[in-house]
Amino acid sequence: MSALTAPTTCDVYKVFSQKSVFFTGATGFVGKVFLFKLLREFPDLASVFILVRPKKKQTPQQRVENEVLGSPCFGPLKEQLGEAEWRRRAAKVVGIAGDITDDRLGMSDADFARVTTETQFIVHLAATVDFQAPINVSANMNILGTLRVLALAEKCVKLETFVHTSTCYVNWNRHGHERVLERTYPLPFDPEAMTKYILSLHDSQADRVGKMLLKKYNFPNTYTFTKNVTEHILEKRRGKIPLIIVRPAIIGCSWREPMPGWADALTAAGGLFLTAGLGIIKHVYNKGDVLVTDIIPVDHVVNIIIKAAAQNQVHYMSTRDSSAGAVGATPRVVAIGNAAATASPVGLVVGGKGAVPAVGGLLGPRGVAPSVATPSLTPTAADPGGPLHHEGAPSGPNFIIAAGTTGSANTFSWQLAKDVIPPYFNARPHPKRFGTAGVEFHDQKWKWRVYNFRDRVLPMHALQLVAALPIIGDDKKRELAKKYEKAVYRTIDMQEQFEPFTVFEWHFDHTHKNRLDIGIPKEQLCICPSDLKAQKDVAEKLGAAGRCGFNSDPYDISWHAYVTAYGYGLIKFIMKTDDGRGAPQLPASGAEAYLRASL
Repeated sequence: MSALTAPTTCDVYKVFSQKSVFFTGATGFVGKVFLFKLLREFPDLASVFILVRPKKKQTPQQRVENEVLGSPCFGPLKEQLGEAEWRRRAAKVVGIAGDITDDRLGMSDADFARVTTETQFIVHLAATVDFQAPINVSANMNILGTLRVLALAEKCVKLETFVHTSTCYVNWNRHGHERVLERTYPLPFDPEAMTKYILSLHDSQADRVGKMLLKKYNFPNTYTFTKNVTEHILEKRRGKIPLIIVRPAIIGCSWREPMPGWADALTAAGGLFLTAGLGIIKHVYNKGDVLVTDIIPVDHVVNIIIKAAAQNQVHYMSTRDSSAGAVGATPRVVAIGNAAATASPVGLVVGGKGAVPAVGGLLGPRGVAPSVATPSLTPTAADPGGPLHHEGAPSGPNFIIAAGTTGSANTFSWQLAKDVIPPYFNARPHPKRFGTAGVEFHDQKWKWRVYNFRDRVLPMHALQLVAALPIIGDDKKRELAKKYEKAVYRTIDMQEQFEPFTVFEWHFDHTHKNRLDIGIPKEQLCICPSDLKAQKDVAEKLGAAGRCGFNSDPYDISWHAYVTAYGYGLIKFIMKTDDGRGAPQLPASGAEAYLRASL
């Protein structure tokens, strides 16, 4: 999709009409919301194939019905559609036994034949999000898993779009005031050779080598490192595949769909919010109360994925038979330093002297990486840097979409969470709380360690001492001491893992993401108002198709209400507690008020 030419008109509903979708990660947090949206918006889908790992005493379809379609995520949709229509749509969901860690995704011959024959859209969501996973495990899941899905895509005879979900933090080291662009940046090593090297490691080497690689190439964890390598490999190997990469920022609970505050996984920011609300976390290492952070609601992420898939499909279908600018056209040759490199029509493949070191030489003598030719940062007439060029940015593809909110003035800060979470939890204390909720920020790590030791580690040891005394101690106190110790060390570990995202801030460029809506009818992008009467009014004014649509406008989010909804969702869906709290009522956002005033 050219960044300088308006996209072809894109009716999202027509794009997906009578089509089949295959996607991974259906049992995960984002996967459930993605399936919810498919079933809600596209009643005439042909089929939805979802890859699920086999389990004993459960067929793939039973696992789909129990663990996916049986989730509370689909409750609002069942209620809205009624039993008969819900069953009709749910019947389109087909469980495919397989695993992204197995070659050919572990699919049977029959399933493989059906998927490759019928599928038009592939969306790859599955990955390991364990920041501490050994580097070889993370590589097998995130890099090879994606390659296996790409291999499937190459065999799909009707394929129209392949969406790969990555993360904005593949460029973690570009924090600060520099804009992080929607493109790849050169690596100082060959990504394919690096992958082979990592996969050659013995398990006993993985931890040591992984730490060395992360330190050397400035990555905070194996997740961001392997996701970065995956993007470069996809860029190099995509060939004629109509690929688009969506990079979500920190994914949070839902804002509107399927319901405000919905979450079924305690990850990222949600873990900090819950432990702070329960009074476990009292001190947070944070270099600045007003640091901007890029949290994005899961329903916005899903809407961006669907719009990206639709726009990419329209672009691909309109250009696949054209020799000029078509996907898979003859590569052009550009200068890279003193070497030559081959670039695709929309991307750059690093080549030339030093670009492909031997597998065993990735770290070079005594751990020194070999030099790699680096693309010139200055555009020339021969190589303007692709359809969209940012001054001073390396050449790269324009098929990457950053899914976040920092492209707007309506951004989230950790200070806001600090102001909202404790009062919300203190207003109705949870029975499993450790104490009154309240958080202090510390801009130096040694201060955080001192205060955390004073307020959490010392009381933990005191409780353990009391519980061990022969007269005062008893089984109940010893059990309480174990639980307290577990909670303290788990929260310390969680803060250590999430620290790289609380002490820095990023400003992600959203040029490509903002252009997704161009050419999509207005009624398909409308904001779903908070109350039913307003929904009806907007639908009547926008036409029959004026449902919730595929809104991802950051100005639709009222952050104070969002954090409150997050607290509600953590208590109801993660803690599974019904303590009488009412479901959050979302106020009219700035975007909603603007829309209703302009109709």
